[in-house]
Amino acid sequence: MKLIFIMQRKLLIIFLLNIIFISACSFDAPKNNLLAASRINSELGILYLKQGKIELAKNKLLHALDEAPHDYASNVAFAYFLEVSGDHKNAEKYYLSAISNANEKGAAWNSYGIFLYRAHRYKEAQHYFYLAATDLTYDQTSNAAHNFHLASSHIQN
Repeated sequence: MKLIFIMQRKLLIIFLLNIIFISACSFDAPKNNLLAASRINSELGILYLKQGKIELAKNKLLHALDEAPHDYASNVAFAYFLEVSGDHKNAEKYYLSAISNANEKGAAWNSYGIFLYRAHRYKEAQHYFYLAATDLTYDQTSNAAHNFHLASSHIQN
């Protein structure tokens, strides 16, 4: 009798743990779907921007931010849109947001460095290119190092 009670209790615990695990997985699924949707909308927004479809680009990029406001890619994409649109002040805010939200900072540092370089802020750009070039998790360190040297060539001694 005692053995049956112990077995029933173990089965109940296993059942409850499975329910908790399944619930946790189902809560992650919408978050992952939103992130995937955000990435797609970011890519579409940039493509529309390159085609000159400004309003469509803006709508897709804003939608991407709504879906994943703390995603590096959606912040960089919208920052680029703002930069191209001439809103450099807000573009900078989104580039900095991308840096703070990025898990691996190399790409975010390099993107911000490119923004600074295009704004002729070479000394600041050089700093961010250096950070990207020395980030061991970043797979484009050679590009960042090249960018570092480009920025260096513009700095007067």
